[in-house]
Amino acid sequence: MLSTAEAIPLDMNVPRLYGVRWILCFSLLANVDKAQIYEGLKLGLAHTIYAIPWIAGNVSTKVDPKGIRSQVVDGSGGVKFLSKDLSGILPSYAELQNKHFPLSKFQTAQLATVAVIPEPPHVYDPISKDRTPLMTGYPVADLARFSETAASAFSTNDALCAFLWQRMTRARNPTEVEEVDINGNSKIKLKMSSLFFSVNRRRRRSPPLPPTYLGNVFLAVTTERLPISILTATDSDSGLCRAAATIRRSLNTINSPNRVPLEIGLVDSQPNPTDYKVAYSGFLGPDISATS
Repeated sequence: MLSTAEAIPLDMNVPRLYGVRWILCFSLLANVDKAQIYEGLKLGLAHTIYAIPWIAGNVSTKVDPKGIRSQVVDGSGGVKFLSKDLSGILPSYAELQNKHFPLSKFQTAQLATVAVIPEPPHVYDPISKDRTPLMTGYPVADLARFSETAASAFSTNDALCAFLWQRMTRARNPTEVEEVDINGNSKIKLKMSSLFFSVNRRRRRSPPLPPTYLGNVFLAVTTERLPISILTATDSDSGLCRAAATIRRSLNTINSPNRVPLEIGLVDSQPNPTDYKVAYSGFLGPDISATS
């Protein structure tokens, strides 16, 4: 009989559609026996699954008086552990390490055993999908002239997320809404936008969680809402700077030692953890979600 384990409250509270793609790179000695390494990894995985069966399990739902809950059911079909030799196709380990292992070098079609999306024969000219002429920016030679010193007010990640938040909002070209009250007076309602992203709270606890803890510690963060007219301002970089500062403030608010235990306790206190919803309007709404 298959055993089941109820998912922790944090996993119940996250959106139903989410996933993680991990690519771990390790260097090998020259002339190493790859078949022997493969068998060693395969044996280690088998021992791990034997010790922790739910690793090979399936995520499903169960319905009880408290509502729909997520659970993990021990799998009976095992886990496929396949091997692919991509020597000569992927760059060498040294090249990847020198470029900080860019994800663009790891194509899903090469790594995955089954294509994520079927690829039927196409009838259009591939040149029609070339978006290179639409991309503008600084040449690589000019980028090398920029200072490598990071700004203290916000991080590189803050700036990049702010840039995407601003540009995606501007591309949507939202318009202001005119509202009319019961007296017939009209006024313009400002359109607002926020950025939604996840934060790893593992090291933000006091003390930090140990590496042996396998549970989910990612919690959602939503920035304060900014008027879209200010966020997408084109007369200066004030909108971009304000977006970056807003992201940094949202991160600073979760750095207090008690913030993480309080949030986990809040979710855990509900009979149904899925009752808590993030104040976010992303589907056909003005907000932006950073999923990775």
